[in-house]
Amino acid sequence: MSFEHIRKLGTPEGKTAEYGFPELEGEPTLIVAPATEANKPYYNALLRKSRRKQRAMGTGKWTVALVKENRNIDRTLYAKHVVKGWRDVVNDNGDNVDFSPEACSEFLNALPWELFDPLRLFVSEADSFQDEEESPDEEELAGNSKEG
Repeated sequence: MSFEHIRKLGTPEGKTAEYGFPELEGEPTLIVAPATEANKPYYNALLRKSRRKQRAMGTGKWTVALVKENRNIDRTLYAKHVVKGWRDVVNDNGDNVDFSPEACSEFLNALPWELFDPLRLFVSEADSFQDEEESPDEEELAGNSKEG
C-alpha cells in the first residue's frame, strides 16, 4: 500500500519559490525558501526565539506589541534563513542593490506590515512551493469516493 500522493503535498527541503512586489519601484522579486519545518535553520532559530515569549503566548495575553515583536523576529529570521536572493531590488536612488543578508534585512525592515504580512503568508504555505505537476489532481485525490 502506498500513500505517495499524500507525501507530494509536503514541502520538499531545499525548495524555493519567487515572490514579487509589483507595487514597489522596480517590481522586486525575492527568491524564498519556506518558513516552515521544511527549512530547518529557520525553524530551529524560530523555536529558540519563541521560547522567550512562550509564557505570554501560553496565557493568551496577546498584545499589539507582541504581534509586532513576532513580525520583527520574522524580519530578522527571513533575512538570515528564508530569503535566498532577489532580482530588481532598488534603493532610494533607483540603483539595483546586490543581495546580501544585511541588505535583505534593511529591505525587509523597510516594508510596511501591509506588504510584509502577505510575504509571511506566502512562505508559510506548502502550496507556494509545489510545482503544478507535483500536485495531485482531483482524480488522484478522489480515489476513495464511491458513487453509484
